[in-house]
Amino acid sequence: DIRRACGDLVAHVSIEPERPVDGREESQFFTDLQQAIDRETACDIVYQPPIDREPIACRLRPYAMHLANNAWYVLGVTDHPDHAGEVRVFKLVRLQEVTPTEVRFTRPPGFRVSDKLGLAWRLNPEGKEHDVAVEFAPMVATNVAEVRWHETQRVEWLKTGGGSGSGSGGCRLHFRVDGLKEIAWWVCGYADQARVVKPAALRRMVAAMHRDAAERNAD
Repeated sequence: DIRRACGDLVAHVSIEPERPVDGREESQFFTDLQQAIDRETACDIVYQPPIDREPIACRLRPYAMHLANNAWYVLGVTDHPDHAGEVRVFKLVRLQEVTPTEVRFTRPPGFRVSDKLGLAWRLNPEGKEHDVAVEFAPMVATNVAEVRWHETQRVEWLKTGGGSGSGSGGCRLHFRVDGLKEIAWWVCGYADQARVVKPAALRRMVAAMHRDAAERNAD
């Protein structure tokens, strides 16, 4: 009876997730990494950083797996000299090799992914927090405000010309985020429907990105 009742409920629920990338590269190493996390054993990895850098080889002590932006990531500490013993985030599709070892390690008690990501907009904290305010035009304000983009989000509805009701003059979204690069890309996605109120550094960053886009797309 319980199984039938649950089946009836699920039959009337539809979920359409965002389209993921081809997961073959991710699944190739997912199981090895998940088992290493469970057993607390290290893996030797070869990783291809973005932007035409040389692959790096290091020993990874994996702490956790994380799904974000339609891709899987593994968080952990490596012995690479450039990583300075910090918890790093590696995208699975950029892994070229994963070789499990029998070398044991002890994961920090109570480690959580949020301990690493903090107030980052998505995945990359930059070590400096900013109070951000972005205004959205009425055309997109309601749709923007209905989504919970960040844990610090606060919505301020604006009114113009004596209008009444939410969104008559657009809205202003407030956030406190660690780093500006990731949120700059998000703001640019709304083109002329978004205006950065603060900080000035983010406003300059978004303006520069729009200028570059205009030049690339000019006739």
